[in-house]
Amino acid sequence: MKKRMVILSLTMVLAMGVSACGSQPAEAPADAAAPAAEAAQEASEQTGEGYVVLVMDEENAPVPGATVQFCSDTLCMTGETDETGIASFDQEPGQYTVHVLRAPEGYVVEDTEYEAPAEPGIVTIVLSREEAEPDSAEAEAGDDVMDIPELGFYFDTPAKYKDVEGYINWGSYYLDAGIQAITTAYYAVPAERINEYVDYMDSWYKASMSGEDAPEAPEPSWMSGYEHADLYEIYTINENRGKDELLAAIEEDSGMTEADYSLFEEIGSDADCTFFLARSAEFENEKSQYEETMGEFFAECSDLYEDKDSFLSAMKLSAPEWPQTLKIGDEIFYESSDLDGNPLRSKAIFSEAKVTMINLWATWCGPCKNELPELAEMAKEFEEQDCQIIGVVMDADNEEKAALAKELLSAAGAEYLNLWGEDYVMDVFPIEAYPTTIFVDREGRILIEPIVGADPDGYREGLKKALRKVKE
Repeated sequence: MKKRMVILSLTMVLAMGVSACGSQPAEAPADAAAPAAEAAQEASEQTGEGYVVLVMDEENAPVPGATVQFCSDTLCMTGETDETGIASFDQEPGQYTVHVLRAPEGYVVEDTEYEAPAEPGIVTIVLSREEAEPDSAEAEAGDDVMDIPELGFYFDTPAKYKDVEGYINWGSYYLDAGIQAITTAYYAVPAERINEYVDYMDSWYKASMSGEDAPEAPEPSWMSGYEHADLYEIYTINENRGKDELLAAIEEDSGMTEADYSLFEEIGSDADCTFFLARSAEFENEKSQYEETMGEFFAECSDLYEDKDSFLSAMKLSAPEWPQTLKIGDEIFYESSDLDGNPLRSKAIFSEAKVTMINLWATWCGPCKNELPELAEMAKEFEEQDCQIIGVVMDADNEEKAALAKELLSAAGAEYLNLWGEDYVMDVFPIEAYPTTIFVDREGRILIEPIVGADPDGYREGLKKALRKVKE
């Protein structure tokens, strides 16, 4: 059975009394690396995509809430580490560098560039602490609850999930536009050997990337394919679409049909979203194989697999916060000021040209800075065609950053207008990578698909296409 790559991993090492939404104790460091190794393994087996940035402290505990930058020569993406210290970037093999842009309070950001492997893999970054650990009562607060509003998912961990001898891994991914999934799997890994399991997974992945012989698996043979079993999956599909459309998307993605499930039922709705609970039939159909591999863990896995009621009683679902995107026809309105502090409104700016190209960039973004000289040339080149270029410095939300942006623009010979990045800038421009460039008419309506990544040739073609669209 083909298994979908997990884009965002949310691990609960329940055998150690730790859940995904709390601070993890120092004696359980390596559990955070498990989802990273799994995501990298599945990426190499299936899509060849999937870089994982793992941020940890000096005691090897995960650091949630760190903002990391993942850059190629033409594109910078940002992500925030989840409760397991992980931020994932679904990118093809290539040359990438990683920085920590912002660390949570109490951590120090080292001004160090980290090089990602040529193939999809794991980049581990260690942050040092500025202050002492919180007391144990503070650290344990909220450990039993997983609350992920952006996925519309809340799970108040029942006792039988906390007290398992193995461990339970949670993951989520976007299946298609308006469809997402949350997955649960059981791993037959004893608590006292979790570090050994993670070390093995890391060694296995490195060997597979280098073409070397795989290391010998510890017992039980966790790489046999029967060392872990899928439990439940929750699917969310929007626009009140039903089971048939969801199953069609699943089949296109993984090749699985309804016959591959022992359970597939609607469990509720919220706003225009419908929720389904599914359970793969593989564990049921191949019980003898799982029993042989899992050994003493098999009974526990079977119990969780069969106990739908405990799972449902612990779960609450609500309409997820779907990611916003910039679409053709959307109207942009932005009140800001230039980098010298003069107030400006987008309506007045856009009215000055048939087409305005808005380059959304940041002072920390290498590809953004590298393309500034070409943008300066383009601004002069297209001026006679009634086109203008403006920049929005997304991170220039204070005078220090605005001054840095002015220095960069001056060095590049860029004289076109650049605007201050206000507090609400991401509400106006919901982007996931830098630079992102959009093209609007005199009313601020988006004319063509935005261009993501540094692409001066693409901008030139985009301006020509946008001009044709205006004439139409």
